[in-house]
Amino acid sequence: MRNYGFIGILLLGFVAGVFFVYSCDWGGSAQAVEVKTGYYSLGIESFHYFDLEDNLVQAPINLPHNATIYSVTACFTDNHYGSISVGLWRTSLDGNMVNLKYISSETVTGTGTVTETFPDGIVIDNLNNSYSWRWTVPVGPTWEELHLDSVVIEYEYET
Repeated sequence: MRNYGFIGILLLGFVAGVFFVYSCDWGGSAQAVEVKTGYYSLGIESFHYFDLEDNLVQAPINLPHNATIYSVTACFTDNHYGSISVGLWRTSLDGNMVNLKYISSETVTGTGTVTETFPDGIVIDNLNNSYSWRWTVPVGPTWEELHLDSVVIEYEYET
């Protein structure tokens, strides 16, 4: 919890034989802001083909405005000599796309997870950007050999 102080005045007085106390608070009383941890999970059913020619699939990310992402975990099935990557993308209102992070299955054998952390956090700005996960479905290996199972985002937000 974070406590924010207030700005105020306390006046004490004595007028016509009456003692009075007057207080004025410009910042509201001390407010407590609680930081909570949330999880946003996307199963494979959340991904939809975005570009059939390039086998590109994507899933939107809907997090609260000003939430801060601190880690993402991807679960892969990788029984193939190749690997796949899933990317966290930010798209500005003018269409400019920036990849914020790729997570790769190259360290996974069988079914396993890969977690990436962001020590400084990635702050979600829903006023100016949208966010999505994107990955390219590999051509060649079968689904049983190589695919993305799910992605989980760990984030913090204030209430």
